[in-house]
Amino acid sequence: MTTVIESHILVHYEDETKLKDNLNTLIYKMYTKFGIVLHSPRVMATNTTTGKYRHQAMLTYYHLNVEPEKAVEIANFGKQCMTELNIRVRRVKVEILIGENKDIPITLNKNQYLESHLKIGKTIPSQEEYEKLATLLLKYGVHLLINYDSRVVAPVSTMRFYNKSLDEFKEINQKIVDELKENGFEVFKQHMEYGIYDDNVMTDQGWLFEGDNYTEAIMKCDSEKRLEIPGDYSYQSVKV
Repeated sequence: MTTVIESHILVHYEDETKLKDNLNTLIYKMYTKFGIVLHSPRVMATNTTTGKYRHQAMLTYYHLNVEPEKAVEIANFGKQCMTELNIRVRRVKVEILIGENKDIPITLNKNQYLESHLKIGKTIPSQEEYEKLATLLLKYGVHLLINYDSRVVAPVSTMRFYNKSLDEFKEINQKIVDELKENGFEVFKQHMEYGIYDDNVMTDQGWLFEGDNYTEAIMKCDSEKRLEIPGDYSYQSVKV
């Protein structure tokens, strides 16, 4: 069975344009160094209304049938290449897509996690529907983002657990899917991931968790902004 490993190298907000301009150079350097294909490399960004960093721009790509340790090495080399190009890197994440692959050995250490993403609907809903959706998910510790670079722009949920087995995680995920459908929401797409490497989870502070307690998700509405639809916060240079 094919193993898919997805990597994300997040950069500073102001360096998003520089990342786009140097995308081909970066991919060439990373491929030349390791001889391993980076599939579907692209620059994208997630947008939220809460958190320390509301607009998280990144290089994202995936590997097929590559050892996890090698995928982490490639991603960190990509970080090094970006630094040499004066692109400031904020975070490196490497995740194995779980899907139906039951052969993936999952033994979580304190810095690894299971994560689920649901794309809900195929468009951005009304503010009233978005608020209903966000409120429904909040009691599970699940939070929303929007990726305006996607072909289908719609709310995407994130659920992350450090302390659940895969079976427990799947059971909670299915419960959420069922409740969404019962409340009239369509789950357009979903996938689950095993986060094997994350060198700066604190970039999600204030969005998924509070303070330094990154293993405990926020489960109450601490701000009305949490119920608002995120805009596209792409960096805009100041005209002089």
